[in-house]
Amino acid sequence: MTALMTTVTDETVFHYVRPLRGDEHGDLLSIWSGHDILFLSRSTPGWALIDAQNQVWGWHRREPEWSTASAALDGFIADPIMRERLVADGFRVLADHGPLLEDFIRGNPSYGLPPLASGPTGRPAEPILPNWGHLLDLAQHAVRGGDPHASTPVEDLILAGRDFHRPAVFKPAVMRRWLASDDAPAALSAMRAAAGRSDSPRTTAEAFALLEPLGCNRSPGDGHTLDAHLSDASTDGDWLIGTCGRCWHPIVEHERPDLTVSTWSLFGDLR
Repeated sequence: MTALMTTVTDETVFHYVRPLRGDEHGDLLSIWSGHDILFLSRSTPGWALIDAQNQVWGWHRREPEWSTASAALDGFIADPIMRERLVADGFRVLADHGPLLEDFIRGNPSYGLPPLASGPTGRPAEPILPNWGHLLDLAQHAVRGGDPHASTPVEDLILAGRDFHRPAVFKPAVMRRWLASDDAPAALSAMRAAAGRSDSPRTTAEAFALLEPLGCNRSPGDGHTLDAHLSDASTDGDWLIGTCGRCWHPIVEHERPDLTVSTWSLFGDLR
C-alpha cells in the first residue's frame, strides 16, 4: 500500500482495530451485550489483538475466515509491511472468550488512532487530538477579553503565555505531510476523531479537500454548521465548540440570552 494513492482508507489496512468503524462497533457491542443473533452468549469465542503492554487494540469473533491466530492477525492488519512492523513491536493475537472484549469495549475503541508501528512513519511527534474543554476555556477567555462581535479568529485573540499548543490535527502543513506518508490511515482516523464522525474523511483526497483554508467561507453566502463536541451554559449565554459538519474546521459559537449568535474560527488558516 502507498499512502500517495488518493483512494487509500484505513479500512483497507485495519479491521476491527481501534478506532472502530460504526458497523464494527455495533457488531462488537452486540456480542458484548449478549444479544448477538448468531451467538446468544457472553462467551463468544474470538481473537484479541494486543500489544507488548497487553493493551487490547482489536477484537473479532472466531469464524471460518478468522479460524486461526495467523488468519486473525492477517484480518486485523491487512497491509503486510505494517503487520510486520507491529509484530516486531510485540503485537500478537490471543484467543479470548469475553474478558478481553470487555476491556476493549470499555476502553472506548471508537475513538483515537490506529496503532503506531516502529520504523519510519509520518505521525507527528506532538499532541495530535484536541482537548475540547481546554480549547473552550481559551476561546471564552479570548472572546470575553476582546470585542464580542469581532470576526478575528479566536487563536489571534489568545493571550501569550496561556500554555496553549495547537493540536497537530489542526495544523494544515503537518496534516499534508502526514497524509502523504505511509501512516496516512492514522491521519485519516485523527481527522475523523477530531470531527466526531466516523465516516469522513474516508480518503486522502477528501482529507486534503478539508484542509482548504477557507472551508465553508470559500463561497459567498455559505456559513459553518456546528457539530458541537462540548457546551457550557454561562450567565452570558451558551458557548459551544466543535467542528463544522461540512468543512471540518474547528469553530466556537456563542448564543446570547437574546438568541443572537456569534461564530468564530478557532484558527485563522482554517476559517
